[in-house]
Amino acid sequence: MSGKVRHNDDEAEANIGIYAENEGPVSRDSSVIDESYRTSRREASSPLISQLALPAASAVALVLIVSLILQKRLILDPYFPGVPGGNPDAHSADHDEWGLPLLTHFEETLSQSLKQERDELAEAAVEAYTDEYGLPVVPMQLQGVVATALSRGQADSLPGLTVDLEDVKAFTPSGEGKALPRKVQISKVVGFDSGAVLMEAQEHDNQRVFTMRVRVVQPQTAAKFPDKASLVQAVRSLDQFDEGVAIQACKGGVHLQQPSEQGVVVPLYIANVKGAQEATLVNECYIFRRVQLFERLQGNLMSLDLQSQVMSRSREYIACRLLQLVLKLQQAGISSTNLDWNTLLMRFDGTFVLETFHSSGPFGSPLGAFAVTIPHRMEPQLALSYFASQRSGHPVVFQPSSDMWILGTLLYEVFTNGELPYGANKCTDMGQAQQLAEQLLANRTRSDILRPRLDALDVPSRWKTLILRLLEPITAYRITSVEIVKEFPDLARHISIEERR
Repeated sequence: MSGKVRHNDDEAEANIGIYAENEGPVSRDSSVIDESYRTSRREASSPLISQLALPAASAVALVLIVSLILQKRLILDPYFPGVPGGNPDAHSADHDEWGLPLLTHFEETLSQSLKQERDELAEAAVEAYTDEYGLPVVPMQLQGVVATALSRGQADSLPGLTVDLEDVKAFTPSGEGKALPRKVQISKVVGFDSGAVLMEAQEHDNQRVFTMRVRVVQPQTAAKFPDKASLVQAVRSLDQFDEGVAIQACKGGVHLQQPSEQGVVVPLYIANVKGAQEATLVNECYIFRRVQLFERLQGNLMSLDLQSQVMSRSREYIACRLLQLVLKLQQAGISSTNLDWNTLLMRFDGTFVLETFHSSGPFGSPLGAFAVTIPHRMEPQLALSYFASQRSGHPVVFQPSSDMWILGTLLYEVFTNGELPYGANKCTDMGQAQQLAEQLLANRTRSDILRPRLDALDVPSRWKTLILRLLEPITAYRITSVEIVKEFPDLARHISIEERR
């Protein structure tokens, strides 16, 4: 096969097409990846994602705007009359200002049935990520491209590759006071997000194991910049933006929380690959030398089959933890357009955390040049705003209501074994997302039309009610995070299943 890889405007930052001389195209188009998963694992959630790109020049300006917003966060009022623990003065060691349990307390006080669900999820993850006959989590040729860049042309495979680091800095307090990692050896590839490859890397001296994130910019995105210098500057700005949002998310309401208590993945260390160029061009992709070292993670939830018996048996635990993660982001005043199964990363104990700051921002801030969104999870208003912005030039901004819609689609998918509401599984590009949005809003559709399907599948009553409140196409009818805390204390504040029933 020969010729250039062709991209359309609806491909996302996560979809990397690579073409080298005398080689065929290597596509990270999620439709290709998901088709393989559906064949081998009957994967139900296709992560087709679409890039929302602003003009290249806006990437630099974005950081200036966001820095002002981060100084004066657009967070919700932390005081909720009538909600136990719902004010700053009631903050305790186990609960935050909204009365939500800290995640450590959440996990420690799980009911026996939820603990069992979490344990089964952990077992399923180990099986999925150690399956020698399973599909590679990242295409092999893409792994080779990253290996070529990291090794300066000396290797074409990531496992076993040793990488020297320089300019290493601790990013979080948990990384301070310890010997800085200077050399790591890559043991395996963990997965990818919308702009990077994730790999497991063991420190040479102290044998600590990290998940290392290496940024990759695809040809389609690079083509939006006039030259390499402007692309590099935009990525520098993006790094500052991402890390600012990560810090913001850890602040929660009023009190600074450890990243683990907010359910977010924040770098322990930031470093440069020693001797590498700031951006190395390999097969039309730019691989950046600046890397992030996170806690050790297994992979993402996308690799697990939503239709499997194990996932079905673990659905209430997944729903409970997912609700906690989204509410804590809302409390921090952070919105994410790329919340999906591939940005929920698994720990070895069955818990999972969110890694999606490259497509996140404070409420009211503009989506940047590298932000992505998912057609089949797009809030109707966001879909229409996207097309309006193309005509007007006005940027799309992060809105808390979008996250409520995305949460609804994820919960619906969990409790229906992989189905999507309103026929959204047909939305494989932005045009189809727009058509669905126009149809839902023009018909003034209400979420009650979803009730028969949820009834037929015997979805637990309280979860069913919450899902329907989240999936109201018209924003005025959709529940907010504040209302969830007030009206669903049994779900939001972690009352056990036995007590709920």
